Order: sequence, then structure tokens, then C-alpha cells
Amino acid sequence: MYILSVHRTFLASDGASAIKQLPIGDNSDQKSFLSLDISDVAAGRIKTGPLSGYDVIEDNGTFYFRCGEHYLCADRESPAVTTDRLTPHAWESFTLVHPDRVDSVKIHGSAAEEMMRFRQRVEQLRAEGKPIKLYVGAGEVPRLGFLNIDLVPANATFSFNHFEDYFIFPCVDMRWDIPDNSVDYIFNEDFIEHIDQTNQFRFLAESLRVLKPGCWHRVNTPDIIWSMKTRSDFSRGMDGIYTGERQWDHIAIFSHASLAEVARTVGYKDVVFTKKNEGVSPYAEADHRPLDDRDPVLGNIYADLLKE
Repeated sequence: MYILSVHRTFLASDGASAIKQLPIGDNSDQKSFLSLDISDVAAGRIKTGPLSGYDVIEDNGTFYFRCGEHYLCADRESPAVTTDRLTPHAWESFTLVHPDRVDSVKIHGSAAEEMMRFRQRVEQLRAEGKPIKLYVGAGEVPRLGFLNIDLVPANATFSFNHFEDYFIFPCVDMRWDIPDNSVDYIFNEDFIEHIDQTNQFRFLAESLRVLKPGCWHRVNTPDIIWSMKTRSDFSRGMDGIYTGERQWDHIAIFSHASLAEVARTVGYKDVVFTKKNEGVSPYAEADHRPLDDRDPVLGNIYADLLKE
């Protein structure tokens, strides 16, 4: 088996003990790819080769490699591979690929190329009479049956197995090259709070443009009022204000009132606030967020935005 990183590159051995990323196509000699033989794994630990001593951890088809307390990491900022994380996230996730399937691995291209793939997939679904459902900011948990859009790849296994429904382009910085009134459902969670206020308007306006009349855009996002009420001590002045949202790179966080005002300003007809897993669209699925970092009932805003 070969190890495929979240960046759509294989990990390769340099012939000694070091590990490096090897982009697909840079070397036609498949023997240079890091290969794992099942016989080299005993009780979940690799016995020989560059990953000797690493534990192999499998979670629903995604693999992690841990040495001691640290996980193998494919650094998204460079072609380096390190062992640095105590808790695995997207960059520590890998996919095992059978040698017979190496030639079928596809690579995400430029933003323009990804947009072209996205448009062609939408056209295909329309021609087949199938619903078009977008999941923007899919992160580590993309969904089957959706066209999953993100800024960077974050799930190697999904990208390998469902490449046709996984697109990487700056979705708040460029117009979506699909027709007006063409989408049946839009969903995003743990996303809109990561972009600034101007881009929130841009994102909601573009979503409104492509959404069909009478259809819904579901937003699941943290509630700034809940965070401040439950985690701040206002009597201490600025020293008592909760700043923990910054650790998650939350840039502009909504309250129920501010989200409703922005949505209606953009042009949505109605905003319906619901609860977790209670989306009003017939295409709605279970919400993933929040996890144990905030109250599952009150910690997030669950809003369904209706296009007239």
C-alpha cells in the first residue's frame, strides 16, 4: 500500500530513514513511493522501513501514524513531513492506496481549473435531473451527495474516493461560475465565522444568486452572545472578556439578530432559527458541529435562510 497525503501527494522514502513528500508525476518509478506491507505491521505498529516504530491508527478509512505521543504531519505550508501534533487534524490524515490504483489518483488544479470542474459537475447534475446541494467549507467532514467546496484540501480519503464531488477554490474571493437559480440547497457550518464581514456579505449574496427560489441556505455558526454571556466576567472590565474564539481563528461572529439582519439586507426573504439536526429544507442532513467545545443546544446558531 502507498500512503497518500491530504495534499494529494505520496510520501516517499529517500532510501534512508527520512521521509519526504513526492508530488504525483514527479517520479514515474513507483518503487520510490513509501510502501507499507501488511507483514511489516504487527499489533498496529510498523516494524521496518522509514516509518518503523510508528503506530498505525485507522478511523473510518482515514489513517494516522503516531510515534510516541506525536502524529505524522503533512505540512500544508511546505513539502515537508514532520511529526509534531499531539492531536490529529486534517494535515495528519492519510489514505492508503493500493498500487493498482495509483494511476487513478487525481490532483486538484488551479482555482480556475477547479472552478471549471465545479461548473461541469453542476451542468452534469442538472442534465441528469438531480438536486444540486452545496456544502461550503466542508473541512475534514465532507458529505456524500453534496458538491463539497473548500479553500484547501482537508480530507485525503474523501478526495481520493469522491474526487468528482470535491472542489478547492477561494469561494469567497471569486464568482461561482454557475447559473443563477440553479442550486437546490446550500449548507455551511463552522465556516462563515472564519471570514471577515465584507466577505460574509459576498458569500451570502453569491449563495442567494445561485439558489433556486423557494430553496434554503442553512447556516450553522457559533453564537457570540452565548460565548460572552457564559464565558466572560464583565465586572472585571476588559480583563474579564472571553477571547477564546480567537484560538479557532473566528474573525467575525454572529448573534441571532445580526445574522438575521445581514441575511435580510442581502435579500433573503425569511430567516428561520431552528435547533441542531432540525433543518427545514427537505435536503437537510444532521449537523456535525458543535462538538464538545460549546453547548450543543445554545452554543451555536442554526439558521435556515429562504430565497423568495
